[in-house]
Amino acid sequence: MVAAVEKKLLDSPCGLLTQVFCLLHIFNLVTKGVISPFVSKKKGSSGSEEEEDEEDEENEAKPTAANDMDDDADGNDDDAVLPLRDQNPVQDMEDEKMLDEISQELEAILGDRGIPVPLVDNEDLAIARSVFHKTRRLGHKIHFSASLQDELREICDHLKITYKTLKRLIDTRWNSLHTMWASFVDIEQALDELCDPSPKRRSCMVKLSKDQKALKSWKLTDEEWSLVNSIVPLLKTFVYAANHMQTSKRPMLIEVIEYMDTVNSILEQWVKDKSKPAVIRYGAAKGLGVLDKYYSKTDDSIMYQAAMGASSTISFFYFWLC
Repeated sequence: MVAAVEKKLLDSPCGLLTQVFCLLHIFNLVTKGVISPFVSKKKGSSGSEEEEDEEDEENEAKPTAANDMDDDADGNDDDAVLPLRDQNPVQDMEDEKMLDEISQELEAILGDRGIPVPLVDNEDLAIARSVFHKTRRLGHKIHFSASLQDELREICDHLKITYKTLKRLIDTRWNSLHTMWASFVDIEQALDELCDPSPKRRSCMVKLSKDQKALKSWKLTDEEWSLVNSIVPLLKTFVYAANHMQTSKRPMLIEVIEYMDTVNSILEQWVKDKSKPAVIRYGAAKGLGVLDKYYSKTDDSIMYQAAMGASSTISFFYFWLC
């Protein structure tokens, strides 16, 4: 589109030379890279497990735009200020293609930084994908079940845990995975009790319902909970930066570079930190690859150069020290 505008307006500086990238879209793509090890790719119409899950969810309840907006008003959602996006299958396919290309180039991308690619085996990926599958199903089930919400509230009261609304994944909001997982962490013990009742609470049940059998299959293991607890702080980084830009009265172009630098540094630290789960470090590496791709594009736009030149401090750092 930018190239087309450039051809139409021959006497105008509009075009690739003056292109400015949407920071929220960049963070969306970086987040996709980070969580990509957790998400199984769809396999067309072969009837994969994930596709069957989605079909079951549609039968349980059909989410609407009104449902999505209700999520914002229900409980304290710090991420609610971020806008909904329209579903775009073509764009999603292009994003997947880009992530595949980055996966193939990951060794070279990290090699330039002197960082080895984190080693992830099939077992690590299976656990990560199990986390995504279980939390997505559990969040959806509880969101559309008033009885389960009441039961979860009672469990929280019994365990003396502050009850917080459990959030679900919203496809049209890129930050909702962080929102969902953060809400899970807040009531981890209560969710375990809901999914797999203790003998004392089980004895009070007349019989196990179909929901209870499903809930037990969605109970997270200790290793899965560890992954959720580990990745939430990383995802919070993108949400915090996006929230700041979204709510700022005067968002500055120079801040885009500053935030990209900050996120770049944070992702690099995560990739290097061997105390973090390997699958999250691998996702952080892919996110770093996405950020590198868009960071390099800013070199082609005079807009970013002009913004940096307008700041004496930033100008000195980039043009003289770098």
